Amino acid sequence: KELASPPPVEDKMATPQVTLQVGSFRRYEEADRRKAELALLGYSASVQAANVNGETWHRVKIGPLPDAEARKLRDRLKAMGMNPLLVKGG
Repeated sequence: KELASPPPVEDKMATPQVTLQVGSFRRYEEADRRKAELALLGYSASVQAANVNGETWHRVKIGPLPDAEARKLRDRLKAMGMNPLLVKGG
């Protein structure tokens, strides 16, 4: 009788991880509003400040997520009128 090999262990480090940027706003209040919209849809997002050419922008991000999952979510959010970007690493 042959021994069945164990199921493969999913290695999260082997799965490419990406972040979805779901908006970039000059005003924190606008970024926070987008984060709240996403929360109402069931998605947990964060707001991160970024300095771009001496100006502070507030980026709304979801992730990191496995690449395939992020692409599906991007398509869902596009269908809702948002314009998310896939960002490697975060």
